[in-house]
Amino acid sequence: MSALIPKPPYPKPPITEGVIHLAVADSAPQEQLEKLAKRFIQEYPQEEVLAAMQFMIDTTGGAATATQQLEGYRLKSADQADIVLVFPDGVATARLAPYLGWEYLRDRGRSAWSEWRRTVTFSALRRVGIRYINRIDVPIKQAEIIDIDTYLRFGPRVPDFSKHPLGGYLVQVTRPTDLEHWSASITTQIAVPPPLVNHVSIILDIDVFRIEQIPGREADLWDCIEAVRPMKNAIFESCITDEARKLFE
Repeated sequence: MSALIPKPPYPKPPITEGVIHLAVADSAPQEQLEKLAKRFIQEYPQEEVLAAMQFMIDTTGGAATATQQLEGYRLKSADQADIVLVFPDGVATARLAPYLGWEYLRDRGRSAWSEWRRTVTFSALRRVGIRYINRIDVPIKQAEIIDIDTYLRFGPRVPDFSKHPLGGYLVQVTRPTDLEHWSASITTQIAVPPPLVNHVSIILDIDVFRIEQIPGREADLWDCIEAVRPMKNAIFESCITDEARKLFE
């Protein structure tokens, strides 16, 4: 590997979103969700109610009715870069670009989970997930065709039947990792339309998750989450090539 190729942490990391999600086996009542959302308001002052509409039609000739069901809250910081999602069955903490590092995301995730534990009645965790969405922006000339394999070790196998560039693709795999009880889902696709002019943007979405034998004690839970960070980084590095690394300089 060339000495010119950057090593992590990269000067310009491709992370567009980092997420820590903790889901429980129960469903919290609406009053507890409302109380929890209020606890976050000072740090996340922009609130959006998440709701689903349900439509029912009386087939005997009666009028159609619509009801709204609360699905949670999306709360954002003043600069909209930090987000907390409150659901009836859990909480997710997200950091958008510019990414400020694992410790920053972990500490916000831990704080949000502590608020959840103090406010919501639940029995046990059913899923813990650490997800990173990366966007690899490849500069191109107009209508230039790029080879995905130049930048990713994980992508589509495309038959050679056209001289035109790919209009889009979607590839996803899920498999257990070598870290006991942890699995990973890896998804890649092209961003359509491209966020940047004269670029092709490749999305690399890595979700490392655990659905069994999740520690119940607070300290053990976060030791468990901390331990998976090297695995998440190793998966990312195994998916990209040296040419992709050069783009993160």
